[in-house]
Amino acid sequence: MNGKRDDMDARFEQFYAANFPRVKNFARLLTKSEEDAEDIAQNIFLKLWTRPELWEGQETMTSYLYTVTRNEIFNLFKHQKVEQEYEDKVSCLTAVDRFLR
Repeated sequence: MNGKRDDMDARFEQFYAANFPRVKNFARLLTKSEEDAEDIAQNIFLKLWTRPELWEGQETMTSYLYTVTRNEIFNLFKHQKVEQEYEDKVSCLTAVDRFLR
C-alpha cells in the first residue's frame, strides 16, 4: 500500500516540476504580481494533489491548466474588487462620522 502512495508521490513530483513554472509564469503575466502568481499556482497544484484522477494518465494538461489558472485569476480579481469596494465604503463612513462630530 505504501509503495503505491510513493509511486503517486513520484508521479506528482514529476507532473509538478514539468508544469508549475508554466502555470506560475502565466499567472504572473496576467496578475503582474509575483506573490499572487505564486499563491495561484500553489492553490492549483494543491487542488490537483488532492484529485489525482484529474492529472494521472493525462498526455497533456496544458489547456486545462491554463483554463484553471485563468479562472483562479478571475476569482482573485473579483475578490480584490469586493475588498476595494468595502474599503471605499468604510473610508466614506469614517469621513462622514468625522464630519458629524
